[in-house]
Amino acid sequence: MIMKEIEELQKIIDGMNLKNIPLMKKTVANKKVKEMHVYTHASKVDDLRSDIFCGCDIHTYKPTYGDPTYWNYEKGVEKKIKDDCKYKVWYTWSDAADPCDSTTSYYVWYIEEIPQAKQELVKLLKETLKKLQ
Repeated sequence: MIMKEIEELQKIIDGMNLKNIPLMKKTVANKKVKEMHVYTHASKVDDLRSDIFCGCDIHTYKPTYGDPTYWNYEKGVEKKIKDDCKYKVWYTWSDAADPCDSTTSYYVWYIEEIPQAKQELVKLLKETLKKLQ
């Protein structure tokens, strides 16, 4: 009986539109990554490091005191980022050679917005897994 219910849940989840929303063209990003292989050590976007960030954390930040954090995007992409949304970001980064300088630069090769429904489903599933353990 439980297996049937699990299969029904799987069908419901499969029927939901949970695809991430690209803010860039992946074909163009793949081409740029391949052209910059010497720096990226990758032949396509999916070979790069990716993490999930809140939109408010992926803007250039220049504090009054201290060292800045730079986020570099293809022209026009940063304007599309909403502070209250989550994004999956494929990027490379570098920091200053001087140990007293904590300046960090991120280069975003590709970025996708994660739909709110997907975030809520992941949260629910994580909570459910905790209860099952």
